[in-house]
Parts: sequence; C-alpha cells; structure tokens
Amino acid sequence: MDHDVAIAGAGPAGLVTAERIARAGFKTVVFEKNAEIGTPVRTSGGSWVSTMRELNVPASLYHPIHHMRLLMRGAEAHFDYADPLPCVLDVRNFYQYLAERATAAGASVVLDSSVERPVLKGTTFVGLRVRVPTAGTVEVAAKVLVDASGYNSILSKRGGIHPGFQEFGLGVEYDLLAPHFNEDETMLFFGDDVAPSGYAWAFPYGGQRVRVGVGVPRPPKNVDPLEYLERLPKFIPAIGRALTGSRVVEVHRGLIPFLSPLRAPLVADGLIIVGDAAGQNSTLAGEGIRYAMDAGRMAGDVIVMALANRDYSKKYLERYEFRWQKAFGLNLWMAFWLHKRMMNFTDDDWARALALFQRLSPRQFAALLRNDFSLPWLLDLLLHKLPLFPPALRFMLQPRPARR
Repeated sequence: MDHDVAIAGAGPAGLVTAERIARAGFKTVVFEKNAEIGTPVRTSGGSWVSTMRELNVPASLYHPIHHMRLLMRGAEAHFDYADPLPCVLDVRNFYQYLAERATAAGASVVLDSSVERPVLKGTTFVGLRVRVPTAGTVEVAAKVLVDASGYNSILSKRGGIHPGFQEFGLGVEYDLLAPHFNEDETMLFFGDDVAPSGYAWAFPYGGQRVRVGVGVPRPPKNVDPLEYLERLPKFIPAIGRALTGSRVVEVHRGLIPFLSPLRAPLVADGLIIVGDAAGQNSTLAGEGIRYAMDAGRMAGDVIVMALANRDYSKKYLERYEFRWQKAFGLNLWMAFWLHKRMMNFTDDDWARALALFQRLSPRQFAALLRNDFSLPWLLDLLLHKLPLFPPALRFMLQPRPARR
C-alpha cells in the first residue's frame, strides 16, 4: 500500500490534484468515504462558463445562464447576458467526469473508504490509516499526503495543524422538476424574511430541473434554513409563480466553512491542503468548486515538482501556498470582508445594495459576484462608473451594529 501521493477526498479538489499528479507518472491513490462519486449532492453547482471552457468540460455538464435577477420584498435588480457568463453544473455527473479524468490519467480511486487519521514521523506526514471495504483498516505510506476531505479537514486537524472551523454557511435546497421555470434565468433572494444574514437561490440546470435553496451563516444565526425554504414562495411571489406545478425530486444539504484567507493553513511537512479543507471558497457567494479545482491544479503541479526533486518539506511545498495567495489571496480576503459586512445588513441595507448593483453593467456585476477585484475591474469602474464610488464607499464603510 505504498504510493507517491495519497489523497483524502474525491471532490473537485482531490480529483483535479490526482489527475495532475498521475498524468506526470506518479503513483496516486484517492480515498473517498462515499460509495459513489458525486453522491450525495451537497452544492448548488453555481459556476462560470469561462472556468468550464478552461477545463475543456463538455457543454452537456453545465447549463449557461442568460439572465440574473436579484429580488427582495419591494426591490429588484436584473442583468442580461447575451453571451452567458454564469452557469450551473450538473453536479453529480460533473464530479464523475472529474473522476473519469483522474482514473484515465492513472490514479486509483477507492470508494467507501474512511480515512481515520494521518501517520506522522515526528512532525512529518508520512502516511494515513484508512478503513477500506476489502481489507479493514490499513496503513498507507506516501511521500506526500493531500487533505481534500472537505470541512472535516481530517488529516490536517487530526495531525495538529488545523484547529477546525468555527463558522459555516449552512444550506438546504430542493432539487425540483419545475416545468414552468425559465431555464435561462437564475434568481437570488435577500432579506430577513428570506434568509437572515444569508441569501436564497433558484438555479436551473436544464431538463426542467431547478435547485431552490436557502443558506445562512452559523454562527451568529441559529435558524433552520429549511423553514425559510418552505416559506420562500410566500414572501417572494415571483418564485412562487415560477414553481407552479413543480415537484421535489431530491433534498440536498451542505456546509461550507468560513475562514479568513490569511489564517488558513495550507501546507506542512509532507502535507498539502486543498478545497474546503483549506477554506478555499468565496464567503461572499458561497462558491467553492471553481476554487477547489484551481487549488487542485496548483497543488498537483507543486507536488509533481516535489516528487521529482525528492523534497517533501514544508519549505518546498510552500510554493503552492505562495502561488495560491498570489492568485486569490487578496480577492478572497475582500470577499471575506464584504461577507462580514453583509451579515449585519438590514432589509433597508439590502434595498440600497440592490439599487447600487443595478447601476453596474452586467459584466461588472458578474465580476463582483466572481470576486474579481482586480486592477482592470477597478479601472473599468473608475472610467465608466466614477459617480458610483462615493455612495458605494459611504454605504459599505458606515458603522453597523452586529446582529444576533
């Protein structure tokens, strides 16, 4: 049971990492606790067409969106995309597609296997203990471990380098057959009646299927998102009309960890952490799949170099951390700061925010939702939306008491 690399978790982060390493010819194994890839579904699947094209993902696995509506009681904003930018994934089949790519590259994926803890030699990660269906609990030696185990962070937490997450986004959604829903349009909903300190969504993904859900932060809120999901059509009549004649096919539940990007541990001697296990997601939009895949590509490339150089030290693996922070650190810190501000929004604040959003172009709003706080985006705003800056800054910087 010796491998070059052993990975805990067969989500997007773990599978993309595995494909990258196996394609370079190194012996790679992925352990997945569930008996099937992509099941149960724990994400709404919101993503971006450009990301799917970069990965050469078949068009049948994502559904382009041409119209986006933001709604609350008494206020609305909308954006049209003739050339679609957002999309919604066929989550289960997309995950299985990533698994197919990893196994075609030479990685082994072991299902129904529970990683119990890492094996350490001093402070260096040298293997893991895992319970597999055919042999019970076994010890797997590896030159590098990858923690892609999601918010549980099994390897890094039980290896003593991760304290565990204290804040989460908790989401519940219905996957519906909805014959009257406009499949070109997504909806986002805001306000205390809809999702206190969070938001709700309606994401179509083709074939008359749509995911409608509610997400709230835990803490500070201690509310049941399912209760708010049930009452959503009552408070937002537009979604009630769109779901006329719909039927529930599945119920999905998920957690996304919230952590400042500047505090997340990413490497140790013999260990790299990717995806939700490292808090690599947008706390602003609750988006994690895109970041998980980018982390997997970066981690895979650095691990290949480490294996070629026979150096698995923290100092060498920090190349991954440097690349990640350079590419996403500032943007995700900005998203985290905005998330903390928006958690204290009142309904009046959300009404003002929707009015400000409506003054952005569709492409500018998509960049905001995508957490693209880059220099080109800021220059574009300065050139075309300069009058928007003073009221937007006053609005975001004004003191707001914490809401409980």
